[in-house]
Amino acid sequence: MDAQDLKLKHAQNLIRNGIIYSIVIFLWPIFMGLSAVSGSIEEQIRLISQNTLIYRLNFIIASLIAPTFFYLIVVFLELYKKEYKKEKYSKREIVGCGFLTLYTFLISISYISQYTIFIRRLEGNVLENIERWYFGNVNSMAYFLNQFGYAMWAVGILLLIYSLLEEKGLKKVAAVLLLISAVASLLAFSGLLLNNSFLNSLTIFSGILITPIGIVSIIMGYKIKKSYN
Repeated sequence: MDAQDLKLKHAQNLIRNGIIYSIVIFLWPIFMGLSAVSGSIEEQIRLISQNTLIYRLNFIIASLIAPTFFYLIVVFLELYKKEYKKEKYSKREIVGCGFLTLYTFLISISYISQYTIFIRRLEGNVLENIERWYFGNVNSMAYFLNQFGYAMWAVGILLLIYSLLEEKGLKKVAAVLLLISAVASLLAFSGLLLNNSFLNSLTIFSGILITPIGIVSIIMGYKIKKSYN
């Protein structure tokens, strides 16, 4: 496979995974809204126990976010390497991917625990200390792993987008969105550590900013394919 065919293959992967990522990002808020409960932690857990299906589906979808995003970044890095005819990744890019790998691991544990550890204990009526694994509890292990995971994501992204900030067009748009989102994620994690609810709430803002990344990836992939037609 020559360089052009390889680049077209990566462009197709960028489009395909951009579509998958966009679908996941679109569905997650819907199921999150459907599974939302209010009241004290105990009341929330009781309400979830009355209908665990939607809660389980919400976090099954959520657990797809990290791996699809990670693969999206890997495909983009491959395209970037081909475009600038780089033979290998820089040390900064390797370290950045290392942080994203850690992010994927931590986030996956956080979300998967909700339809395994938490739901199984809830359905089995093993309620002692169950709030420690309830994602809706900001003092839970699941929530901490999520926030810590996104802090690792932020560090990885800051390392990877360093060069892209000097680009133009869609690359620049993606880089700026990721930059602001990464800063917001770091502030959100600091808010959790400092027990500052305002800073901690920036995790929502951070998530909103990366919502268009899938669409941007699809457009970029189609532009690359079109340039070879």
